[in-house]
Formats: sequence, C-alpha cells, structure tokens
Amino acid sequence: MRFVYVYLMAGDPTRVRKAAPSHTAHWHGLRLREYRGGPFADRTGGLITFVVDESAQAEAAVAGERPST
Repeated sequence: MRFVYVYLMAGDPTRVRKAAPSHTAHWHGLRLREYRGGPFADRTGGLITFVVDESAQAEAAVAGERPST
C-alpha cells in the first residue's frame, strides 16, 4: 500500500533548522520501500510517500516522528 504523509513545520525558522537533521535521519533510517520526500519550496512543510505491507507500519513510521523542542 502506498501512503502519503504531509507535514507542516512551525513558523519558527530556528526550530525548523534544529529539527531538520533528526527529521531527515528518522525517515531515511526507516528504509521504507519507494520512499520519496522533501520539503515544500517555502519550507513550511513537506510531503513524504512510501510503500508498506500494512497500515500499522505507516502508523508506526509517522508515530516515530517527534518534533524537537
């Protein structure tokens, strides 16, 4: 099943810069099939798409995405 995850980033550029490396590492570390993703041009969020066998796998991938404080 293909899933699409749209995320929105806070309007605080410092917080976004701080969270970006862990956000990218999280998604690349999952090694999801057919993973593609990236930020919107204005950096207000982004879109990720990937393929998994069960919806629980997609839910776990998104649940592991925790914002930095």
